[in-house]
Formats: sequence, structure tokens, C-alpha cells
Amino acid sequence: MINPDIHLCIVNDHSDIVPFLHQCWKRKLMPFYDNKIVHFDSHPDLSLPRGCTIANLEDPKLLLNILETEDGISEFLLPLVSNKNIDQICWVRPRWCRQEFQTGKQSFHIGDICVPNCEEWRDCSDSGTLGVSCQDSYYFEDGSVFETHELSSTSLGKFKVV
Repeated sequence: MINPDIHLCIVNDHSDIVPFLHQCWKRKLMPFYDNKIVHFDSHPDLSLPRGCTIANLEDPKLLLNILETEDGISEFLLPLVSNKNIDQICWVRPRWCRQEFQTGKQSFHIGDICVPNCEEWRDCSDSGTLGVSCQDSYYFEDGSVFETHELSSTSLGKFKVV
């Protein structure tokens, strides 16, 4: 028996899932907010899109343009979290893959970088830089880690590695 409440889409280019999800939301086949996603891949694909703000990610056409870039394949999940479309991601990591995140659960915020009283940074609405509060090396390498109070327009994402 097929469960009509489960929507499945298999894609080659990871970011191709986003138009499918937008169609599901448009047709009211699934809730617009607080969905869960299970991601089967050898990489977590939790990179942050560069040169954009949370407001940019809320525009479906602009988001699709951002994801069509070379890096879009690894940047498709966090925009969905920042828009609150997805609130939980479960990454099913292959046994042979030991890169990045530790097995288990964690929560972190995604938002525009907004470090007050610091000459090096401006509010992201001007600079177009996103950050996360996740303390994992995955984000330290590209300088994306910030304290929650240094981020504005934040969304909470829950992430589990199995």
C-alpha cells in the first residue's frame, strides 16, 4: 500500500530537489513549514550559499539561481532550513565515510552575520554573508562560525548524523 503522506523525489543534481519541494508546497501536498528530510549521500551538503542574505533565500526564483551555480550542489539544504521549510535534516552517512560531522544530534542557528561594534563586519543585509552557530570544523574552515547573538534573522536547524 502506498502512503499518500510520503513524497519521494530522486534527483541527480542535489539542488534539483528544491523545485520539486516548491511544487509540493504550491499544491499543498505537504506543509510549507517544519518538514523533515532524510539525505543519503557521502557528503552532508550543508554548505552556506555565498554572497546572499536570508532575504535572498526567501525568494524562490533567486534561490534557484543561487543553487544553479557550481557550488549549489552542496548548498541546497541550509536555505530550506533558513526559510523554516525544513526543521530537521537526517544525514545517512555511508559507513566508509568518516569526514565532517560526528555521529549524533546537534542544533544550530543560521542567519545573517551582524556583529555589532566591529569595524570588520557589517550587518549582512549590506554585505551578503551568512553564518551558523554550529561549532563543527566543516564551518570553521570557511570562517562561517559565529555566536548566535552575532547572527540576525536566524532559524534553528536540527541535524542528525546516522
